[in-house]
Order: sequence, then C-alpha cells, then structure tokens
Amino acid sequence: PVQSDSEQTAEQPEQIEDSRPIAEQPEKTKISQQNSKKGLWAGVVCALLIVGIFVGWMLLSNRQQPPETQPVIAAQPQIEEVTLNDSIAEEVDADSSLLCTQQEAESAAKDTIVQEKISIEQEKTAHATKDVQTEPAERPKEEQILHNPDGTPTIVSLGAGERLTLLSERLYGDKNFWGYIYEVNAFQIPNPNVVSSKLKLYLPDAVYYHIDAQDPASVKRARQKQHEILQKIRQ
Repeated sequence: PVQSDSEQTAEQPEQIEDSRPIAEQPEKTKISQQNSKKGLWAGVVCALLIVGIFVGWMLLSNRQQPPETQPVIAAQPQIEEVTLNDSIAEEVDADSSLLCTQQEAESAAKDTIVQEKISIEQEKTAHATKDVQTEPAERPKEEQILHNPDGTPTIVSLGAGERLTLLSERLYGDKNFWGYIYEVNAFQIPNPNVVSSKLKLYLPDAVYYHIDAQDPASVKRARQKQHEILQKIRQ
C-alpha cells in the first residue's frame, strides 16, 4: 500500500536516530571505562589511606599505653636479686674459708720460720760454746764475789725458765748487770746464753763493781760490759 506523506514524515525521525554514526559509540564506551577505572583507583587509594591511618593510630596507642605484662617483667629482677644475694653469700663463705685456710698456712709458715731460727741460734750457740771452751777462764778473785756474813761465797741457782738477765733484775734491780754475773762465773759458763739451772753460780760483789740500779752511770758501765762480753763470744 502507498503511505501518505504525513505518515512518512512521522516515521522519518526514527530513521534519523538509527542513522547516527557508529564510531561515537566506542568512544563513549572508552570514556565510561576510563571513568570506572579512575573511580576504582580512587577507591583503592582511599582504602589504603584509611588502613594506613588505622595502623598508625594502633601503633601510637600501643606506644602510649603500658604493656599489660609489665608487672610480670618487673617481678623478674627481684627473683634474680635474691639468687644473686644467695650467690654472694656463698662466695663470701667461700672467701672466709679460703681466708681462714690462708691464715692457718701463714701461721704454720711463721712457726716453721721461728723453729728454723731457733735451730740456727742453737747451732750458733753450740759452735760458740765449743770456741769458748777452748779458752778456759780464770776463777774470780775473792773481792769480786759476794760473801755471806760468815765469809763463805754466796751461791745461787737459776730458777725454772730463768736466765742471767732475769736473775740480775731479781737480785740487783736491773737486767743490764747480768754481765757481772757472767764475769765471775765465766770459768764454768762457756756461753751466757746456755746456763744450766743445776749450776751453782757466784754473785758479783755490788761494792766492787759499783752496781747501783738507781745510778745511770752504773747502768751505762754495765751495758758497756755486756757489749764487750758479746763481742768476745762472737769472735
């Protein structure tokens, strides 16, 4: 059938819409895809920023707040301190024991040295005794020795552990006068350091030797006498 002009005119716009260029459609598609990509990247960046802010806030919160396990950590040094104190006490006991052992060893060493010195002195004394025995002394004169009221010589003996110095101090008031006791008994005493307690000793006359413990000059002469005796024995 033949269409009228009015119907053809009404249908013409639809034909114009269908006849738009096909090239415009891909361009719009590309633009929409690019916009969607930009939106996607913007969303990812925003999400990363949010996550970074959250993580940073958590880290700052953890730094500012004290850890919950702090009391347990604080208690550990106390346990170590107690153990350390026990170790120190054990070390002190060990040091004390070592110190006692060292002191005992030093004491034993000192005793040994003293015994050796005594042995050396005894050997020297024995040697000096032999030398003196080769030179017999003369008996004292009567005026040199002390006499009893009846005219007999005064005889004494050394007490237990007593030496000539102690005998001199006991009888004359000063130990420096022992040299006069030795002089009047030199004929029977080889060495003044070795005197038997069984030996009968003569006593020097105080008037003859001017023995006076209160007189400094008398004490000085006695010291000179004992120096001469010791020098003679050592030769």
